[in-house]
Amino acid sequence: MSIFSTVGNWWSNTVKPFLARVSPLGNPLIAQIVLYIMIALFFGALVTHCGKAKAAELDIMAGSTFVRGPTGVLGMNLRFPQIVANYADLSVGFDLIGSSNWCKSGLTGPQCYNNNQAVIHAQVVAPLKYGIELGIGVAHLQHEDNLNCGSVDFSLSLQHQVWKTKYPNLYWRYQHFSSAGTCSPNEGRDMFLLAWRFN
Repeated sequence: MSIFSTVGNWWSNTVKPFLARVSPLGNPLIAQIVLYIMIALFFGALVTHCGKAKAAELDIMAGSTFVRGPTGVLGMNLRFPQIVANYADLSVGFDLIGSSNWCKSGLTGPQCYNNNQAVIHAQVVAPLKYGIELGIGVAHLQHEDNLNCGSVDFSLSLQHQVWKTKYPNLYWRYQHFSSAGTCSPNEGRDMFLLAWRFN
């Protein structure tokens, strides 16, 4: 098997379905890819501009939701280190969450969660012991569904370096969005992501 057919199979069977599921847009795949590139360039320009004064950092993330509605996730976070009380970081960003075929039984029949979501969020991220970072903030989802109710949800995260000595810019991240019971239904979304930090 040639390298070209291997790359072609990888694109057709892995990358293309992932991008198609994770996009909240109804546009052709090439238009979605162009959009992602434009967003990445925009965040990169922010890092370059803001980094001169505040050492801004950019996290590029990919992973999956789990527990309820497993599907792909793409995300970017722009971080401003020690901007909150000269101690905690401010993190702003967005996630693209794909559709899922996951359903649960309800009083009126199966309830399914097959909508894509786009999420913008902001968090205060505090460093704890052993390199662990804990974040709390707010998130706005593109639309309400049976996993997340309300126009504004809470955002929680837990993050740590995967291998501090060899890959200091590689992080694993647990991310949660939910209304914390302030509205119903509220199943919440849980995500496991890998992030690469550009600083």
